[in-house]
Amino acid sequence: MVRGLYERPDVCKEVHALFGASVLDRDGRVDRRAIAHHVFGPSGDPELRRRLTEEIIFPRTAAVLRDKIERFREHARPDDVLVLDAPTLLEAGRGDHCDRLLLVTAPLARRREWARARGWSAQEVEQRDAVMIPEAEKRRRADDVIENAGTLEDLDHAVDRIWSALRASALAAGDRPAHAAD
Repeated sequence: MVRGLYERPDVCKEVHALFGASVLDRDGRVDRRAIAHHVFGPSGDPELRRRLTEEIIFPRTAAVLRDKIERFREHARPDDVLVLDAPTLLEAGRGDHCDRLLLVTAPLARRREWARARGWSAQEVEQRDAVMIPEAEKRRRADDVIENAGTLEDLDHAVDRIWSALRASALAAGDRPAHAAD
């Protein structure tokens, strides 16, 4: 959803106004890596990050999210489940959009490994973690937690277990479809 927002002319214009031309590629599109450098790089500016998220991104994602949830509810069967993959759901103050919260977490070493594969430095991972709600708080607020510390097969089994429970819960509720987020 956020990637799609960066394609919108109004968002591109506001991002340009906030960061300057250095965050646009040669075709005038938003360069997310350049933004990440401005907010998470060695001289990252927390105020720019706050303004980007609170003034540009979160208000727009809220509107899109509300619309998608409403469309889902209009057409869903009783046992349908809507899952939102929203890593910053709690930071955006949108936890109340969901009937249940699912946290998928992984050890720091594993997250660093994945980040390196995406071209991020270990420092960037730590800087991003530092601006997020602490994991302990996310665990406290989550209805379910999946520990992604094992094999892909272990993760598949954990997801299947949660998915089955969500579908059964939605079917038992019967009055409206459930939706969850991680």
